[in-house]
Amino acid sequence: MIEIEKYIDDKGLFDGRYLLLRQLSTAGGTADVWLAEDKDTEDEKLADEDGDEIVKVEGSAVLVAIKIYRPKNILDAEGIQTFKKEYKTVYNCHHANLLKPTGFAIIDESIPYLIMPYCEKGSAERLVGKVSDKDEIWKFIFDTASGLAYLHSCKPPIIHQDIKPANILIDDKNNYCITDFGISVKSGNDNENYLDDENSGTIIYMPPERFIEGYEANAKSDVWSLGATIYELITGDVPFGDKGGERQSETNVIPPIKEKIPKSIKSLVYSCLDANPEKRPSAEAIAEIARKKGKRYFIINSFVLLALIIIASLIITWTYTNSSDAEPPFVTLCNSGDSIINIEKDNAATDKPVENIISRKRLNEACDFYNKALQEEEYIVERRDSIANRMEEIRSLSSLYDKYEGICDSLQMAIEDGAEIQTELLKNKRDEISSKIKNNIIAL
Repeated sequence: MIEIEKYIDDKGLFDGRYLLLRQLSTAGGTADVWLAEDKDTEDEKLADEDGDEIVKVEGSAVLVAIKIYRPKNILDAEGIQTFKKEYKTVYNCHHANLLKPTGFAIIDESIPYLIMPYCEKGSAERLVGKVSDKDEIWKFIFDTASGLAYLHSCKPPIIHQDIKPANILIDDKNNYCITDFGISVKSGNDNENYLDDENSGTIIYMPPERFIEGYEANAKSDVWSLGATIYELITGDVPFGDKGGERQSETNVIPPIKEKIPKSIKSLVYSCLDANPEKRPSAEAIAEIARKKGKRYFIINSFVLLALIIIASLIITWTYTNSSDAEPPFVTLCNSGDSIINIEKDNAATDKPVENIISRKRLNEACDFYNKALQEEEYIVERRDSIANRMEEIRSLSSLYDKYEGICDSLQMAIEDGAEIQTELLKNKRDEISSKIKNNIIAL
């Protein structure tokens, strides 16, 4: 066992390399995070012009954050394995909004530690109750949702399980970055981090489903935690007090956000906090909405909806005007849906990449007409079966659209970061999925 005190106040270098300066935080009760100088990176210079003595340049070393497993918790190999897992889980992850460990080592054969980039601006905790500027809120939502979307798009998906203000750091470019992957799990793998584990997360940011026996880590749980985090930054309080989602299960009411912020932000937060995981948006969808700051998202949808209503009205008017006997409602509704599908097929035949939001909206509108047709008492059997099959094929496209949306978000980030190789790879992937979507649409 080592004593951290012997490395404090210039008494010695931790693991022969790091000068511990001050404690930054405690991490989940099992580790401490220290600010340190990496002495191996310190510049050197000649002591004087005429001599050959080389001396270190004080203050030139790189500052790092070191997460050190607290000695009093050393019981067996579990602590070492936990640190190894945190390092390995995100080792191959590369995203501007993830702040992952850059190194792992063990000192004195029993104390594991992680090396992480140091963020002088601290975490989002310092912003709790202080964020009122809508642009800053949108930036926070976009950055954190983009990081989550990347994790959730990994194969298998990585579920963070502890999204909260303290685990979102602010880098020197004012980007919000997700950190602390100590209890993150790969979806589909065995996961022992349930509520009876002291390291299983922070209760006030846990969604309702995590309080149910047999819970399995899933992406929509991270989305709820993100919603609770945004809620707290805006209002100063978590939405459901010290019992988290367990209280939501009891009340099933989300306390309203009373602060003066755009309704689009409030609506997004409420949707993230929906008690039903299936009704929450994906991290990819959240990032897309935030990237457009809500406005363009709703403008596009409104425009498409208006256009579709006009098209449908023209079709219905033409049908009644040009036939001696008006078509029955079933046929009229089917024709309306078919017309929208034909528009989408024409677009799919072009060389342009799929416009995700517009394309999905059109298909949904077509399905609305088809649904109404299926509710009519008088119908043509063959055509009824045909549109039912078409609706099923449209629904099967949902996963492709989700994947496409995630790739487009990652591509946008790569372009903004100037990552040329990653940009090229993502463009190829985008075009590949776009082609699949188009082929499916043309085959409808």
